[in-house]
Amino acid sequence: MLHELIHHLTGHELQAEDVQHIVAVVDAAPSQHRYAWATEVKDARLAALLEQLTDYLAIATQLDELHEQLCDWIELLPPFPPKNADVAPRYFRWLQDEIRHTPGRGGQVLLQIHRPWTTDWCTTVVHRADAAQIVALSSQQGWRFHAPATV
Repeated sequence: MLHELIHHLTGHELQAEDVQHIVAVVDAAPSQHRYAWATEVKDARLAALLEQLTDYLAIATQLDELHEQLCDWIELLPPFPPKNADVAPRYFRWLQDEIRHTPGRGGQVLLQIHRPWTTDWCTTVVHRADAAQIVALSSQQGWRFHAPATV
């Protein structure tokens, strides 16, 4: 289950050995001193997973910072939108529309990763065809990965 989640989150780019290493790190996290701050086992495991997948995440406190990181991944993404899309719901609606038609596997979608220990934005861009499976697999781990509210 965790193997499959990692494959989907990384766009199926990692070798089996790399995925296995990440799974081992995530599984060991609750017993590691570095995650002693986590009040729940699922939080320690999530923190370890996100630490291992930093190359696949955009994390920021402000939307314009988040957008800057996303521009590094998504070719031809327009500059940060004007004030009509500078609040989260409008920004995410605009962004989802922009990346919907990107090449490969039916386009892309942005997923937000809920981290209960912070209010920073944590997002990833995944193949649209994988999004529902990622949401389901993360839910089975006790984690919340979802498409951001766009209303």
